[in-house]
Amino acid sequence: MPFQSLCDGFIDNKNVRATEFASAISTFASNPSLKKLSRKDSNLQNSYIKLDDGTVLALSSKNISGKVLGKGALGRCKYVMDKDDNTYVIKIETANSAAQENETVVLTDLKYLLHKTKTEIVREHTKFYTTMFNLGKSLERYISMPCIDSEYKFSIARKIAWEVHKLHAGQLSNTGTQYAHLDIKPANIVVDKKNNIWLIDFGTAVNINEPNFKPITTTSMYQPSSFDDNQLEPDQYLALVGPRLQELGPAGIDQYALKRTLFLPIYNNNEKIDPSTYGFCLFSKDEFDQLPERIKALLNTEQVTDVNSNISTPLEIATLFLLMECKLSPDLINILSHTQKLDLCELAYRDNLPISEDDPQDDLTNMTAQINDYLSQNNISETRPRL
Repeated sequence: MPFQSLCDGFIDNKNVRATEFASAISTFASNPSLKKLSRKDSNLQNSYIKLDDGTVLALSSKNISGKVLGKGALGRCKYVMDKDDNTYVIKIETANSAAQENETVVLTDLKYLLHKTKTEIVREHTKFYTTMFNLGKSLERYISMPCIDSEYKFSIARKIAWEVHKLHAGQLSNTGTQYAHLDIKPANIVVDKKNNIWLIDFGTAVNINEPNFKPITTTSMYQPSSFDDNQLEPDQYLALVGPRLQELGPAGIDQYALKRTLFLPIYNNNEKIDPSTYGFCLFSKDEFDQLPERIKALLNTEQVTDVNSNISTPLEIATLFLLMECKLSPDLINILSHTQKLDLCELAYRDNLPISEDDPQDDLTNMTAQINDYLSQNNISETRPRL
């Protein structure tokens, strides 16, 4: 699962990198109580930490172009590297609140953690380090660069919706727990080197069947905008779960955010701007306008009350975009059973599909053939009368 490619923030020269790593490991071995070796206190170019199980990791350093990957309510994330050049992501927190403990439990259940425990390091301040697999780069970055060709966005949309479906169905969890993410947005979705989609940042995740989930902070632009003034946080993009979100429930909150991750209708000085330019959503205005009316209606977030309907679940969204990938009519969804939708999406999930012309195209051809074979074997065609 870990990436093998070198990330920013680490020594380029492999031999120098190995020598420095060996020096850090030796220092930790000579000082069993030591848990962090700061570059500021040594002649090293990277800082190093020792996890509770003895694993030594190099922290990405800003003096070698290292950057903070993201900052959230529960901490900040950086790249780390082990002695074999595998890179991971580490979340650095200055507290260990109930919400942070909850996230650790969820990440462990989802098999996202390299280490099942947090490492507490006490220096000038207490810090808690949670080490996770490096699952890829954020969708937000892919969109804003941009790196995804328009013709392949159907694949990305389908993969995002299918990942949300699996999360809700308990398929991503060791225990079979059905989780709701509650903060779905491009910044919390990553694309790995095989163009697979992963959800990250589970600080607000809850059991999807929780009837009275506690108020959490979510990103308001991906949720209904009709909040009371006293529900708004100082940051205009943050809002506490209020009556409208309580009404939607955990699944509805994710479905609404999923739609807005695919297309976000936002305004600036009463004029529409292109949200994809800023990495806010997958489809640009022009791309959205060219979608079939059925899909545009499905992704419409103007009617909040429709978000929990059976025709707007992540599975329905994934199936519709899969039909578009295979150049089939979206009306086929009318004659597909629930089981057939699951079968088709599972078939499609097995292939590593391209997101640009530089990616291999064979898997797309293979997937399309498998989908058409399945439809043929089940006597499903575009000429069959709709139910």
